[in-house]
Amino acid sequence: MQIGGEDRLAFSLVGAQIAPKDFERYIRTVLLAEKLGEALVAQGDTSTDGSGIQKLIVGMAKEEKVEINPRYGVWDYASGNIAPIEDNATVKK
Repeated sequence: MQIGGEDRLAFSLVGAQIAPKDFERYIRTVLLAEKLGEALVAQGDTSTDGSGIQKLIVGMAKEEKVEINPRYGVWDYASGNIAPIEDNATVKK
């Protein structure tokens, strides 16, 4: 993301739908994804679409037995995403 200098940072973050308070988290996430990609390439994974990272996340989620608060959905181990609950009436409050 090119921002055009420090004085344009806040404007650029709004355009990228990143709250200024989340900027540090965004940068950490980008750097982590780059490091994971480099590690996967070093292991012979040549995918450039993020599928290698997705496989890594899915594997780690299975190993750690990820659970999601039912209010937000359920963890889909096949895709590595949070899936919506079919019927919100089944969510206990």
